[in-house]
Amino acid sequence: MNYLKKYKVLGVLIFAESIERFAYYFVSFLIPAYMMSNSENGGLGLTQNFSTLTSSYFSFGILLFPLILAPVIDRYFGHLKSALYGGVFLILGYFTAFISEFFFNYMIVLGLILLMLGTSLVKPAFSVLVGKYAGTSYKLQEFSYVLYIIFVSISSILSAYLSAKFLNELLQFKPLFLFSCILMSCYTFILAFVYRKEKNVKVNYCSGFKFKQSNSIMIQSLLFCLLIGVSVSLSGRIFTYPNQISFWLISFLCVFILLILFVAKIKLISKLKYYFIVIFSILIFYVLNNLFLRELGTISPSIPSVFSGFDMLNNFLIFPFCLAFILRYSPPKALATMQALAFFLFSLSTLLVKNFLAQYTFAPSTQLIFLALLTLGIFLSFLKLINSVAKHSYS
Repeated sequence: MNYLKKYKVLGVLIFAESIERFAYYFVSFLIPAYMMSNSENGGLGLTQNFSTLTSSYFSFGILLFPLILAPVIDRYFGHLKSALYGGVFLILGYFTAFISEFFFNYMIVLGLILLMLGTSLVKPAFSVLVGKYAGTSYKLQEFSYVLYIIFVSISSILSAYLSAKFLNELLQFKPLFLFSCILMSCYTFILAFVYRKEKNVKVNYCSGFKFKQSNSIMIQSLLFCLLIGVSVSLSGRIFTYPNQISFWLISFLCVFILLILFVAKIKLISKLKYYFIVIFSILIFYVLNNLFLRELGTISPSIPSVFSGFDMLNNFLIFPFCLAFILRYSPPKALATMQALAFFLFSLSTLLVKNFLAQYTFAPSTQLIFLALLTLGIFLSFLKLINSVAKHSYS
């Protein structure tokens, strides 16, 4: 009971961030259509060129602005306060987008700027809070990031699915923005409550900043974020992702249970063996999951299943582990900055690969060979990184 009470703030924060991501993905992919559709179809009736250009600037701002605002978060606002302020900006952004049709259609630009600012405050701040409120245990710090990525992914997938279903049935955009505004009001209420309770509390977290290899481990972890973005984008180009909600829920639930068992039960073995058991167990699970649960009742082809297994390992274990390592070995006054840089490198590499493959044509066999070499390189290099981390982690 004391164990659960100790980490209840972490659970509340992850739940709040899941709400924020649900609100964002409920409307984000609809923004260009909302701007271009005529008023009879519930849109703003703006020109296609203006809508496309504005949406492009918005996407670019979502990518770049967290990197610009993160140093301000570290030095002036603080992480918890930034997450709260970001929620206020997002409420105003969704509400402005909602009322644009009633007052002035071009108010949508102001709404998108507010959304951009809000997201840029929330994302790096939350990524720091997840690691800090895990306490001084390296296992729980890594587990908290895996949990964070899993819950955010579930929220994002479910949100996009429900949003598309709602839009297909009602053909109305405005209620979606209003719903996101209401969700962000709930998020902000939760953050205001947590901030009132925690604003004067000093949080001790697992930090290895003073170790000799801290810079090397942090730089390698940032490089992994870049390479994982390339791998994920290329894999998505070659193989189709499962679109069944049941597949993803089973995948996340089983990994969640496995990690709880690992964190709670594996105490007597060395740290290096602990990492290897976790990594290989979850990799095997993901491969088997893609073989037997990707399409219920049939066994999926083996090669795509293996690649998808590694792809899920990159997304839902190696990437969150790298976020944990980056937090652990970052300078205390640059925590949000380094987290923002990690997400920036991941997103940037994803976009660059998509644009590169759109302009240049490669044979499927060439893409597959490159993906295989990249996947193997990431996996083996990560095992080497784990060896370095295991020497400096403490429970």
